[in-house]
Amino acid sequence: MPLNIDQAKVEGRPGLFQVNCFWQGSNLRPLEQVALLSMLRQGHAVRLFAYGQVANVPDGVEMADANEVLPWKEMIFYRHTGSAALGSNRFRYRLMHMGLGLWLDADMLLLKPIAKRDVCLFGRQDESLINGAALFLPKDSPLLDDLIAFTSDDHAIPPFLPMKGRLRLTLRKWTGRPKHVADMPWGVFGPMALTHFIEKHGMTEDA
Repeated sequence: MPLNIDQAKVEGRPGLFQVNCFWQGSNLRPLEQVALLSMLRQGHAVRLFAYGQVANVPDGVEMADANEVLPWKEMIFYRHTGSAALGSNRFRYRLMHMGLGLWLDADMLLLKPIAKRDVCLFGRQDESLINGAALFLPKDSPLLDDLIAFTSDDHAIPPFLPMKGRLRLTLRKWTGRPKHVADMPWGVFGPMALTHFIEKHGMTEDA
């Protein structure tokens, strides 16, 4: 069974981030196995969160119970695809709030180590969006507070949608027919939200 966070004895090279990843499922794909090994090879302590056992985790990766960050009942999936992306985004913001270190998507191939830092770390997906595949936000960051507040609402009204869309969602909420985020566009808790709130706090140039 996964260890709890306090039990997990992970040691990496001094001065490097503790890396945290998440996996939903009972087996890693070869891609994730190679990616996790690349993180270890660069000297990072690597912790993989899951809601159950994962059979083929590389040696050296510590397992931890995802319930300690986000209880299973708060995990959400896109309704039409079954993707865990929504819940994964909610998970990583909660993890930041707990001060547990750096988040990396489990399929991120690490080519060089990432030095520990006290300021935000995030990168561009393209010319218009900032992505959270590699993410660090200090736990007392106002940006993080906004992300957690927004993603804690299963029926959130995304402030980055056009006015007409926001009004439609607000009307649905007022009439007792709120739209669940599981039925909203891809990235609503991820790149779109991250980009919006980073722009709100004037941090776009930090990407």
